[in-house]
Amino acid sequence: MGTDSWRDLEPIPWYFSNEIPWETRANGTLYWIASREPERHDLIVSFAVEDEEFREIPMPNTSSEEEFPIAFKDVGIVRGRLSYIERLPDNFIEVWVMEDCGIKDSWVKLFRTKFDVDLRYSTPFLFSKDGGIVLMEEYSKKFIFYDPKRNVVRELRAFLEAEDGISGLQYDREVTKNGSGR
Repeated sequence: MGTDSWRDLEPIPWYFSNEIPWETRANGTLYWIASREPERHDLIVSFAVEDEEFREIPMPNTSSEEEFPIAFKDVGIVRGRLSYIERLPDNFIEVWVMEDCGIKDSWVKLFRTKFDVDLRYSTPFLFSKDGGIVLMEEYSKKFIFYDPKRNVVRELRAFLEAEDGISGLQYDREVTKNGSGR
């Protein structure tokens, strides 16, 4: 990368998920959901910009592998660490964090919970410092905040500006896990 000329890298042996057409970035590294076989999506691939190296990162052994063979998978960053998110049928979501990047046994499950709203088509948007997660619902473009400590779901209103992206998220409604509003 440190040169002002283009060059070819080695061909890459992975198939990348078209469910998530963008990468997650942290500390000079890009991450994608990928596989060595089409449609499997069973590993994470990273590209370190500094040394221009691709690496495979194993996914955690989730409890959902047998329970829900079909899951929507995504990667993100939580507190500066690589995270793995599974959105499962029946409105379950699991979030894992890798404590030591590249070491499979260092995955730690942050939470698994069931929502009263369908999150299969939601994308993790950001994580709060206290562990909350903001998801964007793909079709309605609604923002949802989940506080795992209190088991509370909030619908958020977003104010969008074309030039600046999102300029703010505002609390709109709080819903407990059983769906009653507060």
